[in-house]
Amino acid sequence: MMVHYITTVALLFYLLPWHGCGAEQEARPPRFLSHREPHRHRGFCPPGWDHFKNRCFQYIAIKKSWADAEIQCLSLGGNLASVHGEDEFQFIRNLIKKKDPAENPAWIGLTDCQKKGTWLWSDGSKISFTKWNTGEPNNMNGGENCVHTNWSAQKAWNDISCINAYAAVCALRLHL
Repeated sequence: MMVHYITTVALLFYLLPWHGCGAEQEARPPRFLSHREPHRHRGFCPPGWDHFKNRCFQYIAIKKSWADAEIQCLSLGGNLASVHGEDEFQFIRNLIKKKDPAENPAWIGLTDCQKKGTWLWSDGSKISFTKWNTGEPNNMNGGENCVHTNWSAQKAWNDISCINAYAAVCALRLHL
């Protein structure tokens, strides 16, 4: 079941058009997921990951486009982080602050690349919480399809062009 889910998510986010969504080309073949066993973490986070509830989180300092950050998270067995509550939002904020004292913005897994105005988490989970900055999402200049967190004095979410380069927060689920 898990392999089918990961393959489905990979196909959704790699074979559909990514014009303006941070990919280096129109579509990306699923280079490593179609033949790779999913990472299975039972009850503990791998080294370098921080535990919160039933998931592990990792801050990736290397700045990349949204699509390239998602590819890196997938290669680590996760996705760009989805956020499902205020406590998780605060955990991610604190993780960023711990790794980057300047508290610069970082990618999370929210995007409307596939359908304008329909926001989806890259891990396929349902949207049950949002933390938009005042006036967001605004799709300024018609090309803001990805979301970074820790933006402005509010340190909340902002939609922005997916081709911009930011650090990222990856997440993976623990199997209990």
